[in-house]
Amino acid sequence: MESSAGGSRQAGRGGSVDAVHAGLDAPAPRHASMCPVEDWLGFLGHRWNALILWHLQGAPLRHALLLERLPGITAKVLSERLTGLQERGLLTRVDIVAVPRGVAYGLTPAAQQLVPVLNQLEWWARGVSDERALTRLVSLPRGDVSGLIGVIGVAVRDR
Repeated sequence: MESSAGGSRQAGRGGSVDAVHAGLDAPAPRHASMCPVEDWLGFLGHRWNALILWHLQGAPLRHALLLERLPGITAKVLSERLTGLQERGLLTRVDIVAVPRGVAYGLTPAAQQLVPVLNQLEWWARGVSDERALTRLVSLPRGDVSGLIGVIGVAVRDR
């Protein structure tokens, strides 16, 4: 067992002591269908679902406005995704009584808890992408690097 500023961790196959103490399962053989994280990642990773939640984090939006903010999605697919998000308890459908009448979609409290997790995932993904881009950049021949510097906005010192 190691101790660090972030808490104690158990080395080896036993998993994280912190995870077990937090009420989470320790790593063990199991089918992916039995893992709630796999289930949710599969659902949220389905095309458009995370982006819909991202666009709704500010305020409820009408179907037509969501269509405008999601270039490439069809009205049918958007309706299917909205229904799926509602069935998972992440969206509410709110009737609009003002003119023009209609409905808007907003986040439930569960989705409001999920959005910061998605934001953290975005920060992580951007960091990994930046690291991979820099690794590729540094590994290019010197002549190729100079043409890429302005494109990605990274300054590279002479080696």
